[in-house]
Amino acid sequence: MKISSTKRIGVSCEVSIAYRAPIYLDVKKIMTGYGPLPASEGVIKEVNWGEKKGYRILRGFGKEFCKETIIEKENNKYWKYELNEFKNQSFFFYYQS
Repeated sequence: MKISSTKRIGVSCEVSIAYRAPIYLDVKKIMTGYGPLPASEGVIKEVNWGEKKGYRILRGFGKEFCKETIIEKENNKYWKYELNEFKNQSFFFYYQS
C-alpha cells in the first residue's frame, strides 16, 4: 500500500534559496497525521538533513517512531523524502527482519 500526501507552505525568500533549503519548519506542523500515520511529536536526531540520503528520526507515541530519509533532490526543482524503519508494533505493517 502506498500513501502519499502533498503539503504547500508559503515561504518568503528567493526561489533558489527555497529549493536548496531542507525542511527546517517544525515537523509537528507538517506531519499532522494522514492515512495510518499519527501526527509527529518532533525530531529526535538529524544526520545531514537537507542533503540526499540525509535523514532524521521522528518522535511518535513518546519515543522513536520512524526514520525520514531524503531520497531524491534536484536543486531549484524539487525534493522527495520517505518514511521508513517504523518502530511501533501497533501498526499492521510493522515487521522485524
